[in-house]
Amino acid sequence: MEEMEALRNVLKSGWITMGPKVCEFEEHFARFVGVKHAVAVNSGTSALHILLESMGVGTGDEVILPSLVCMAVPYAVLRSGAHPVFTEVIPKTFNIDVEDAEKRISNKTKAIIAVHLYGHPAQLDRLEEICKKHDLLLIEDCAQAHGAEYKGNKVGSFGDAAFFSFGATKNMTTAEGGIILTDSDEIDEKCRAIRYHDQCAKTPYVGSNYKMTDIQAAMGLVQLERLKNFTERRRENARFLTKNLERAKTIRLPIESIDVYHVYHRYTIVVNHIERDRLKNSLLKMGIGCGILYDPPAHLHPLFVERWRGKLPTTESLSKKILSIPVHPGLTAEDLEYIVNGVKRSLLTD
Repeated sequence: MEEMEALRNVLKSGWITMGPKVCEFEEHFARFVGVKHAVAVNSGTSALHILLESMGVGTGDEVILPSLVCMAVPYAVLRSGAHPVFTEVIPKTFNIDVEDAEKRISNKTKAIIAVHLYGHPAQLDRLEEICKKHDLLLIEDCAQAHGAEYKGNKVGSFGDAAFFSFGATKNMTTAEGGIILTDSDEIDEKCRAIRYHDQCAKTPYVGSNYKMTDIQAAMGLVQLERLKNFTERRRENARFLTKNLERAKTIRLPIESIDVYHVYHRYTIVVNHIERDRLKNSLLKMGIGCGILYDPPAHLHPLFVERWRGKLPTTESLSKKILSIPVHPGLTAEDLEYIVNGVKRSLLTD
């Protein structure tokens, strides 16, 4: 296995902490996305935390983001001292409702976070227009969208900056890890200083210890080379699922909007006329892994429900209907047939 060989070579080199492999991984990933700078760190959460600090987002500021999101994102906003302002999502794509986001802009708003949920890009051109109009920062959350494209350009190359996660379940992995992308020399300099305290000696920034290791970076370089194949397998699997489940009237299947390249981190269906949890339990009994991301949505989480005190009826309704079924590149033809038959059988029996 290529990853094993890469890890052995790093261990033999004797340099296992942040070193030449991290620099190489940063260069390759920046080139892959099409941006000037990449700063590799120990997790996607750390990447966003560093990014918010480097951009001056802090106490008294508001950051707009969709409520259908991994809790790590609003947590990072809260840790920065800023206040998360949640928006509705577009049911067909699960991404931020741009019109709703613009309505929520106030004189305290500092940034909008565009989450490319399940691997489908958000409406980045509209978000860039809104941020330019209102003088706001635009941050891309690409944690689930490695290699995804919007109108011919890779996600991570829009707005002011972006971040990716390389956790174990992501479309490519370094076991744990993350990366910050930007074309801004200033943001890059600040992020590098904050990432590692030893780099702060000649800067006014307070550093921490968010380093990626050469062990992780070596794995990341191999995974990046394999990403195209991983993605095509995911897309092929998604096409098979869609073709064989499109006649099921009680579920709505994910779509790929015009001008986007969907990378299907998750194949998420919407259960319209039957109880979602019954379908989930039926599939699990058959040995078909499935999951619910995210119910409840972030604005109903105990940490935020009292702080925010808002209603998002579309998101709340959608969160009760979503279910992700397997689409990962390790599935065989037999696996896919079994999944399709399992879903159909469960829908009929329920």
